[in-house]
Amino acid sequence: SLPNIVPERRLVTANAILLGTFHTAIMVGPVLGAMIASAYGPELALAMNAGSFAISGIMIAGVRLVRTEATTKSSPVRALVEGFRYTLATPLARGVMLIIGLVMVAAAVRTPLEPIFILRTIGESPAALGLATGSWGLGMVIGSGVAPGLAARWPRERLLPASLLGVGLAVIASAQATSLNPVLALWLLAGLGNAVAVISYQSLLQERTP
Repeated sequence: SLPNIVPERRLVTANAILLGTFHTAIMVGPVLGAMIASAYGPELALAMNAGSFAISGIMIAGVRLVRTEATTKSSPVRALVEGFRYTLATPLARGVMLIIGLVMVAAAVRTPLEPIFILRTIGESPAALGLATGSWGLGMVIGSGVAPGLAARWPRERLLPASLLGVGLAVIASAQATSLNPVLALWLLAGLGNAVAVISYQSLLQERTP
């Protein structure tokens, strides 16, 4: 929807704001939920959660999207096939999809290994898991803030591989750590690179896809 409501020159900023608010909510939400549930019971926490979705739905329903008449009527299946054809035939879209696919596989491998590394390898308590996740999330928020400035200086095609390289190096370096503090610092840097990468590839596809 963003390319329909935001000028192209502001797409990076719009994506950065969306990602920043999303990860801020991910960091703050669990803390608030735990506080409310422990003080007033899970029923109130669940009711407030449901209410937040209702408010979000009402706010989104108020957004007026620019609608264009389609030249040909297409079924969802046909549209999906056309999307695959476009991706395979377009070097940029094909490259972005391949890179992000590999990144998602790597992220899926890291996710179950992270608690094992923190709890067993460096011998930290379960509370350290929350600190590590929060550090990565804080990096994502910071990365969302700096991404528009970086995008104004360097093209998205360079920002995407550079930020992914930064994430990889930070994760590799953290694997050599023997205590929690270096991991938190490196996770912060990795989260920053993660945010810049996500904003870069989303903006690239939005700008370059008809």
